[in-house]
Amino acid sequence: MADEFALTIVTPEGEALTASPRFVKLPTATGEIGVLANHSPLLVALIPGEFVVDGTEAGTYFIPGGLAEITPTSVTITTHYIEGSQTTDARRAEAALERANERLESTNGTINMARAENAKKRAIARLEVMNVLAN
Repeated sequence: MADEFALTIVTPEGEALTASPRFVKLPTATGEIGVLANHSPLLVALIPGEFVVDGTEAGTYFIPGGLAEITPTSVTITTHYIEGSQTTDARRAEAALERANERLESTNGTINMARAENAKKRAIARLEVMNVLAN
């Protein structure tokens, strides 16, 4: 259909998802972006957050960041991994947030604060997506 486009998500393990959606919503460094067929070409950096794919069974995912190449007929996302409702673990996400907070509060001079802050942002985004999946 002319209203659909090709979606491919590539991780280090290979293609994680292929679909022909009508719409996707991506978390970017400048805010969320919605993509429909015939979108203007764009290369955009992704941040940790909710990734929505219209027209799939499990349409809401957590994405830890990456790059998206958008063309009028396709969206290709390169990322480390994606998590859907079947693979998201609440206890793991809460433990990651707790570890990140402990590192940020540490007075140990060997802690990489930027890395700890990024870990905290990923954990918060994962938990926010899980709340969306649960509701």
